[in-house]
Amino acid sequence: METHTLEWSDDPVSFARSLVTGDHTILIYEDPVEARTIEAAFLSGGLSKGESAIYLTAFEDPAWVSKSLEDAGLDGIDRFMDSGLLRILRIKSPADESEEVSQYFDAMYRKVLSGIRSPFRLVGRLYNLVSEDQVMRNIKVEEMTQRNMGLNIGSVMCSYDMSKISERMQISWFSPAVREHHALVTAPGGRRGIGFYMRD
Repeated sequence: METHTLEWSDDPVSFARSLVTGDHTILIYEDPVEARTIEAAFLSGGLSKGESAIYLTAFEDPAWVSKSLEDAGLDGIDRFMDSGLLRILRIKSPADESEEVSQYFDAMYRKVLSGIRSPFRLVGRLYNLVSEDQVMRNIKVEEMTQRNMGLNIGSVMCSYDMSKISERMQISWFSPAVREHHALVTAPGGRRGIGFYMRD
């Protein structure tokens, strides 16, 4: 089993790269460029060891995500994608699905992880939270993801753009969401972020 090399860091990029299999991390950001750099470092940390990588987005074109990850420092992205080690997929946001959350979660992960070998690293940018129902669905998905981390088959980074979460929803969402993760990484606008483990 891998061990954490950094418990806390004021260099969120290095912290993201050092994350290990079994980690469930929440990235909270205001600076989208720095956030993409952190995501690229997280994926690169696995790809450099031969791990699979998946990037899930609900709102961005996969070709644009690929270019922005490359600009953010993910070298060899075409090679990784051609070999099947890296997949960038656009899916519908779990917060906007009508299907019962547990059924959606199982079906989504079966589809997303089909043909992917473990260990893997997965980044998800899947939520704009503007209603209580979306918040509740989001928290349930995070709870199920956290439970599955015990299988130790991969690591997950959940990215949240705070500008896409209404201020009213941030109050009800923040504490429950953070509680369902092992580590927290921040990319605030105008100042340096941090990364740290909250629990094993």
